[in-house]
Amino acid sequence: MKRLIIISAIILLSGTGFGKDYWSAMKNLDFNEAEAFIKGKEYELDYKKFLWGMQLTVAGDIELASRIMNELAFGSRDSAVAENALTVLGELWFVQNRWSAFNASDTYNREYEDDAFNLVDAFAGAPEEEYVYPETVVRLPIRLSVTGCPIINVKINGKKRRLWLDTGASMTALSSDFAEELGIDALGSATASAQTGTSKKIDVKPALIDSMEIEKIKIRNHPAVILKAEDLEFKQAGITFLRIDGIIGYNALKNLDIEIDYRHKRIRLREPNLKADVERNLFWLGVPIVRLQTEDGTPLMFFFDTGASKTNLFEKISTRIDLGEVREKKALIGSAGGMERIKTRKVSELTLMLNGKQMDIVNLIMVLAPIEPFVNLHGILGADVFAGKILHIDHLNGLIEINTPE
Repeated sequence: MKRLIIISAIILLSGTGFGKDYWSAMKNLDFNEAEAFIKGKEYELDYKKFLWGMQLTVAGDIELASRIMNELAFGSRDSAVAENALTVLGELWFVQNRWSAFNASDTYNREYEDDAFNLVDAFAGAPEEEYVYPETVVRLPIRLSVTGCPIINVKINGKKRRLWLDTGASMTALSSDFAEELGIDALGSATASAQTGTSKKIDVKPALIDSMEIEKIKIRNHPAVILKAEDLEFKQAGITFLRIDGIIGYNALKNLDIEIDYRHKRIRLREPNLKADVERNLFWLGVPIVRLQTEDGTPLMFFFDTGASKTNLFEKISTRIDLGEVREKKALIGSAGGMERIKTRKVSELTLMLNGKQMDIVNLIMVLAPIEPFVNLHGILGADVFAGKILHIDHLNGLIEINTPE
């Protein structure tokens, strides 16, 4: 239902369509095709390094990918390579909480004016985040919101509250009323703009949660943002039908191994451990991205969003596959910042494959992409796909699994 995107891609350079040139192939992660375009380029080695950096990003080797993109961003003599490497580098720094790296970069701080760096300045001087995991698995009951988003009990600075568990929020977010009740102040007076899941932008303020506990899992010095309370209220016909106190965002969820049983309404959380021989299908680049396929094997990339009530499509999917009959319609969509009525197009059904398992999805609509990272996104994978299933999320191993409970 809502999306909160903090520090989105700053520069976007692309080709003119699928299969037209190196950058078009890279944006679709068609690595073999991209490699075919490299030969004969003036700075051939830089193009090879960029391809390698993207392969490492998808494979989960973020540290080495960051080093390669850093070298290209500040050392390549090819402007397209340098600027696209800088875009990717920023997203890799974000997912690693490398706030000081942003601050140390004159290119980020001076060449590109963006109020998102108000967050960077605030978090760069904050104490380092810390996770303490119990030896045993944490098991909790959950509730499901009206949109199908899991809600769990959390203790923040000693006070209990129910928060949404939302992979579509890049950072943990608190309403201003809840933050005031907890005694959590903004880090300074500066604000930043955040894109929502509609066409609207909202103001956010950086904050630090001293203590967040999910049973025996303890998180210290957790970077978060504060939103105006009204931006986490949802109204229809002037009547408020939903208020959200807070959201556990992806900057916390990426540090957990999570299994959500939507049928029996329970969750299992534990410390993630790196595994060998995992068929990765999840990576971060501006948002969590899950790699899917059509029945005939065409690869697609969807924004993975447990806070979205429905799986829907972005316009760029039409450059990859034939959607069949598409009908015009109007739809009401919601996000942080409120509801919005849009003109859109409807796709009656679409079959997607995840880890070889078939998902038959009906009544999809075309919606506004809340962010355009370096790669092409083709849709949102939302809560309707998880209903009645067990969803396994393991960011460390780059894995999403959807299984049927026994």
